[in-house]
Amino acid sequence: MQSPVSQGVDWFHAGEIVVIARAARNVADEASLQRTLGELLSHHSGGQLPNGADALRTIVFDAPNEDTALVFAFQKLASTNDVLHVKSAVEALHPNVHAMHTNDVEVLGIMPHWHIRAHEMAGGGSPGSLPAPVQPDKVRRDRRWRYAPRPDVFQPVDGGTPVPVAVLDTRIDLAQVAQFDGNEQLREAVDWLRSHEQSPGDLNHREWTEVAKHHTEGDEPKYVMADHALFVAGLIHGLAAETPVSLMPVLDEYGVGDLSLLLAALRELLDRKSATAPLIVNLSLGFRPHPAHLVAAWHGLDLPGINTTYAPNYVLRDSKRDWSWVRRNGHAVKQQADLLQAGLSELGHYLSLNNCLVVAAAGNDSEAGAVRLDPRLPARFETVLGVAATALDPTRAASYSNVGDEQRRGDHVATFGGERGSGWEPIDGVMGLYSGAFPSGDVNTTGWAYWSGTSFATALVSGMAANAWARKPTAHASEILADIHEAALTAGPYITELRTPSIEVHGAWT
Repeated sequence: MQSPVSQGVDWFHAGEIVVIARAARNVADEASLQRTLGELLSHHSGGQLPNGADALRTIVFDAPNEDTALVFAFQKLASTNDVLHVKSAVEALHPNVHAMHTNDVEVLGIMPHWHIRAHEMAGGGSPGSLPAPVQPDKVRRDRRWRYAPRPDVFQPVDGGTPVPVAVLDTRIDLAQVAQFDGNEQLREAVDWLRSHEQSPGDLNHREWTEVAKHHTEGDEPKYVMADHALFVAGLIHGLAAETPVSLMPVLDEYGVGDLSLLLAALRELLDRKSATAPLIVNLSLGFRPHPAHLVAAWHGLDLPGINTTYAPNYVLRDSKRDWSWVRRNGHAVKQQADLLQAGLSELGHYLSLNNCLVVAAAGNDSEAGAVRLDPRLPARFETVLGVAATALDPTRAASYSNVGDEQRRGDHVATFGGERGSGWEPIDGVMGLYSGAFPSGDVNTTGWAYWSGTSFATALVSGMAANAWARKPTAHASEILADIHEAALTAGPYITELRTPSIEVHGAWT
């Protein structure tokens, strides 16, 4: 067995850990909060963590009628380039989590600084397939392409109250996209997006530099997918034409981002709206690694029966830990895995309290013929509307789609996401707006692409949710989530393989 050795890791940052806590509102100002958390961390780590004003930064979430705020604190480590220091610091602090509290602060968990992706394919960020061009003979330039769902509650309604949708996705230059010539529907969609464009503000710009470090050599296929954001936003706009749709970058051009970028964008969205104002947040992305792979990834273990193409680069090959060790220490291993994810579900709860309906992709990690994986984070949380993908036939699950519902809690649906072939080409893919080059090298002559993945099923459901909420503008986000699942359950087929009801969607030139 190999000796412990540091390896490249592409699912969290080196040099930083994240502490999740609840803090009383009367002490949650930045300075006192950082001082209290810094003292707790220093005391319970044996003084091994650096301290000082720049060693700890916090992102705080409030919610109406809550006495406590949710805090994500990013703690720098002494070493900024050794992933083993992250593992060591987290494991040193985990046994002390329950002792790390004061009258005003309660620590919920400690974890690495996670990466987020537009979901894996063979590597890098990717949806369920590669994008492919729509040829000119398939395009009607005198008509508009739109998707129409069933039942009618998901269709636009005259006189409804538009509910805004924020698309947290890849970084794309809309001004450059607007220069694409020959697709009037693309131009109109870009004009709409630019009219609702929100300045990203200070989204921890240093994080973009950090993200760039985590494109691992040999992590193929890697391709520019900035148009992922345009494709997603275009689907939402096409389905709910009166809905304000804004883009906020949390992923780079390769579909890779991190927790800090996501939290900063969410915090800014909440700052811009009143606590009771409705908002839909589209997250066609997920955290790395998949929860089913977390134990193996953390302890550097092989994944028997799993295609390692889908597995993240591991942290460590530990000579003292193997699957026998995991079985012997099952309870402690489970507790540790829970602490590694702690706080993310609480984030979903706080967003719901702020009247945000989060719609998130279940993920594209499953393989044909194998047992399907559960939803990724954050789609698996009960306050989040998770979305699985079907083929064009609404009764058939897409081969790559994770299941929609982890525990049959009524918080997931499925809809059309398209299928893929053995060469990663889309088969009966979702058709959407696309301005860039194709990974195949094909020339983009129409401004349209076929693409498959739960990302795009998620976008379609966000558009449906906007239409459903426009009919009931005073409803709370949790009520709309329940309504969508109930309508899907009543009107559509139930896909046992995905453990969720399916919403039928058809596209046509109108």
